[in-house]
Amino acid sequence: MLKNFLFVLNRFKTASVINILGLSVALLVFFVVLMQVWYDFTYDRGYANADRIVRLHIYMYDGTTDNSTTSINFQIPARIHDRLPEVEAYCMMTHWGNESFDIDKGSAMPERYDNIPVARTTQGFLRVFTPEITAGDTSALFAAPGKAMISEKTARRLFGGNDPIGQTIRYHYGNGALTVQAVYRDFPDNSSMPNGLYTYLQEYDEEEWSFRACFLLRPGTLATAREKLIAKEMIGEEIAQYLDEHPEVEYRLLFSSLNDLYLDGPEGNRINTALSLLAIGLLTLVIAFVNFVNLSLAMAPSRVKNITIRKLMGANKTTLRLTVASESLLFTLIAAGMAFVGIRFLQGSAFAQELFPTIEFSLWSHARLFAVATGAILLLAFVIG
Repeated sequence: MLKNFLFVLNRFKTASVINILGLSVALLVFFVVLMQVWYDFTYDRGYANADRIVRLHIYMYDGTTDNSTTSINFQIPARIHDRLPEVEAYCMMTHWGNESFDIDKGSAMPERYDNIPVARTTQGFLRVFTPEITAGDTSALFAAPGKAMISEKTARRLFGGNDPIGQTIRYHYGNGALTVQAVYRDFPDNSSMPNGLYTYLQEYDEEEWSFRACFLLRPGTLATAREKLIAKEMIGEEIAQYLDEHPEVEYRLLFSSLNDLYLDGPEGNRINTALSLLAIGLLTLVIAFVNFVNLSLAMAPSRVKNITIRKLMGANKTTLRLTVASESLLFTLIAAGMAFVGIRFLQGSAFAQELFPTIEFSLWSHARLFAVATGAILLLAFVIG
């Protein structure tokens, strides 16, 4: 079969080059699109209990416009936790941006480190998101101010190869200091949890709505929890009274998975973009295979002599069919190899990061995804052949 394939390459050079180039470009486009779609549909799915984690958000319709937000105060989630037995744990958290820290390393001036993501949260965070702790102790981590948990990458950045546990870091803009109590393995890149530093979040009164609330539900209780969430006692007396006085206003508390909120939530509708990209990738692949078939059929009259001679020499129909099908398989295999080389060249390029800033152009990071996709494409190529 390989000998016959080499004969085809040599005998039909132009058609073979066009076939390989067309398939390789189509596969490159498809693989890049596939990485982005995979990123979107697996967003916030990397936690141990991802299928049981929900975020609270509010839907409000005042008769003319509707609004949806994940911003909440401390009091409503506390009432939900106390009154819903379906809730196993919950946490409040906020991420107000990156901050700068100073670390005394024995030199004349402390070393300054900028752009460190800082999230503040409550004790329930460890039960809800179950970060993998690689060093230190988390028993009293978010019970009082002054303690912090940092990611492995942040630990390497701040302390190099030294043990970060017990080290003190100081806010560059302010007088506060934090003691590193634990180190956790970084969350996946396609995660809403920042990888940096986590510290204590103090409780605020009900006038402050700058927080997000995440709940860990007991297995199989999501539907029941959603039904009970509509009770007015969950939202507080003032809001309930306002709704009684304004019957035209619709106000609902909702539980949604983190991935659902990412794809189709108040912060943006990404589901249509993801599905459109997937459709473009598949359409590109279909067009490439249609062109491949057309070129193969165009070569057919020129190949009749070769096939007839092989039949006269005793080759049966099954062998001939497998030979032709294997040509399609080998053409696609070469094109896939060229597509992977293209992805390797795109890695780190400004062009790729401009078009797809969220994904990592890494063959190793997507090895399993590429293996499954390539296997399916090769099977398709064999059937087409």
